[in-house]
Amino acid sequence: VTNMGWLDADVFQSKQIKGKKLKLTYDVVTGNRYYLNRIDYRIYDPIIEKLVKDDQPLSLLKKGEPFDLNVLDNERSRITRFLQNSGYYKFTKEYVRFEADTCVGGQLVDISIVIPLYKANINKEEEYHKKYDIRSVTFVTSSPLSDFAKEFHNMDSIHYKGFPIYYKSRLPFRPSIYTNNNSIEKGKMYMERDMQRTYSNYGQLGAVMFSNIMMLEHDSLSNELDCYIALHENKKRSFGAELEGTNSAGDLGAALSITYQNRNIFKGSELFSLEFRGAFEAIT
Repeated sequence: VTNMGWLDADVFQSKQIKGKKLKLTYDVVTGNRYYLNRIDYRIYDPIIEKLVKDDQPLSLLKKGEPFDLNVLDNERSRITRFLQNSGYYKFTKEYVRFEADTCVGGQLVDISIVIPLYKANINKEEEYHKKYDIRSVTFVTSSPLSDFAKEFHNMDSIHYKGFPIYYKSRLPFRPSIYTNNNSIEKGKMYMERDMQRTYSNYGQLGAVMFSNIMMLEHDSLSNELDCYIALHENKKRSFGAELEGTNSAGDLGAALSITYQNRNIFKGSELFSLEFRGAFEAIT
């Protein structure tokens, strides 16, 4: 209950023992609930400060609403998503923190939303958060992205609508499967929702076992990202057989079902399914 704004709440426990049974009773005295009063911002990056303040009408924190830690955490996630969809690839929830002052009186709480500068690690100096654009998009098949830098010289490749596609020995999908399901566009600002939408699109294709997306900061262009998307082909063909017993009005029998599936019959993630079923029944 403290997390929901009853900061002065107390919980009292009592127990009753009867034989081998123990009964516990908890009495909660909530007291008065605390409410949000003044909400201000301490943001040390002026560009992010303007973005967050311009987005304030969509904030989950409103004066007069109950002080609730769950709402604060949801607001932290909302600000993080908003900035990640505004080009800030390296921005995380840890950069958003809240400072609460309960000394106002009258069960009121003043909230400060604090966003410090970016710091790569403890040995680095603080700097403004970088806003990124997508410099390039490259597709990879049949190779983990962690090995791509070492293997791409030995891989075949094609270019389709301006996108390079690298593969080993054979291209498992039509080129349009790669590009039509991708929402990450080169030359545009990085947006987290584009990456999640791309994952979702590929996840709906039965011929794709899983996909990976990796963003790499360009060596000489510090505000640009090279995007690599890896698609891993699912098992193309599958066979199944099922044997079952039957009983029709006392006549016993058996039935056999054989199924065949091809998840990528025309290299476009089309599903072809075929089933044969036969049954035998002994009539008495």
